[in-house]
Amino acid sequence: MKPADIGFGCYRIDYRVEEHYKSLYKAILGGIALIDTSANYSDGGSEILVGNVITDLINENKITRKDVIIVTKAGYIQGKNFKFAMDKKKSGNPYPDVVEYSGNLWHCINPIFLEDQFKLQLERLKQNNAGGYIDVYLLHNPEYFFGWAKNNNEYIAEENVQKEFYSRIKKAFVFLEEKVRSGIIKYYGISSNTFPVNSKIYDFVSLEKIIQIANEISPENHFNYVQLPFNLLESGAMLEKNQRKNFASVLDITRKNNIFVLVNRPLNSITPKGLIRLADFSVEDYSVSDFQNQLSLTIDLENDLINRELEQFNIEENSRTKLNAILQIANLIKENWNNFTSIEHLNDVIENYFIPRINYLTDLFHSGQFDSDTEDYFDNYMFELKKLIRILTNIYKIKANKRNNSIKSIVDSHLKKDLHGLTLSQKAVHILRSVEGVGCVLVGAKKQNYVEEMINIMKVNRVTNPLKIFKKLQKDIFK
Repeated sequence: MKPADIGFGCYRIDYRVEEHYKSLYKAILGGIALIDTSANYSDGGSEILVGNVITDLINENKITRKDVIIVTKAGYIQGKNFKFAMDKKKSGNPYPDVVEYSGNLWHCINPIFLEDQFKLQLERLKQNNAGGYIDVYLLHNPEYFFGWAKNNNEYIAEENVQKEFYSRIKKAFVFLEEKVRSGIIKYYGISSNTFPVNSKIYDFVSLEKIIQIANEISPENHFNYVQLPFNLLESGAMLEKNQRKNFASVLDITRKNNIFVLVNRPLNSITPKGLIRLADFSVEDYSVSDFQNQLSLTIDLENDLINRELEQFNIEENSRTKLNAILQIANLIKENWNNFTSIEHLNDVIENYFIPRINYLTDLFHSGQFDSDTEDYFDNYMFELKKLIRILTNIYKIKANKRNNSIKSIVDSHLKKDLHGLTLSQKAVHILRSVEGVGCVLVGAKKQNYVEEMINIMKVNRVTNPLKIFKKLQKDIFK
């Protein structure tokens, strides 16, 4: 099986978003044949989208099932899976070997759990009819076991932790071989964030041991795929010698054993300096003084909303205290606007802190509890608040572009001049696809213009010196 060397990554892809449907549709027709999803992506919504798009394209006679490669994963117990697993536990019939990692995040690769996942996933992917199948099935980040065992003092000695972990892997592989024989899947493998890390790291997953386990099950086993993080700034897959008594890298081992490598997070680097997005950021014509003026205006509106507009309503004291605490977004921005470490840090705060509060306030002020004048005042405040956040984001985008220009400068010094005009994202993906042993680079192209960028990259001849680029970046960016 030789798919295109760029795949469509479906993390944060959801069937309820029309643009996501259009992007995947466009990608498949453009030659991006491998689609990577998972049971926990959008709580199953990602798999539903994949099933919808592929089925529609087949029904329109634009592709056949064999034209696409579906990769999906299982292991996480979140969302609806978590509720179901919790109910089973309460009823006295829990899934075996569950890793209760945190309050709302569990993990399991036991065959009983995987069997239930297969039923759900085949249905979501619309592969539950006669002849339906999944091309590649991956155990999703099984290294959660190590963190759970360490935090809960399970199995005490480290050698016992290792023994139990690889025993669970073997049990899952035996089950997956049965699924291959039944025709439900073609191949299987593991997606792990710790394949490329230093072998001394506690949750390091040894690919050598995994291969040994597969060979013990059968010399003709179907363990053919691994997925791991690899990007311009996280180059452990190539440079970290963590195999063969620390004399070989993961990619050395995959090449030797003809294992297909799927690369994830090609554009999001987790570095000692924090998360770095390998992309060019489009900016607007806003300055710091524009931000300060907008900040003052928004704070005035926010304070008036609290101290004047809401005073005319009979709001219970506890509810008022809660509301006043939430209505502090502009004031919080004033206190912290210059303390975000990067655009990625700011975006994380916006997504996980500001947006939930904005959504809560919007629902509240349009629930009928307030008169039309107060609703209008709130809408004006919200308009100015969103403009404030947009200007602040712009400031950090400018900083990010300056940071990323140093990365582009190093990369361009090793590329032919006709490639200098590519975006940073295109360059990052293009260099990865040029590395010997990389089978497919997974890109989360949620918008059609991103898809177009990636389709264009597949037409470009590969870089001949990727190793020099990675070594130079390691030397200069982290010095």
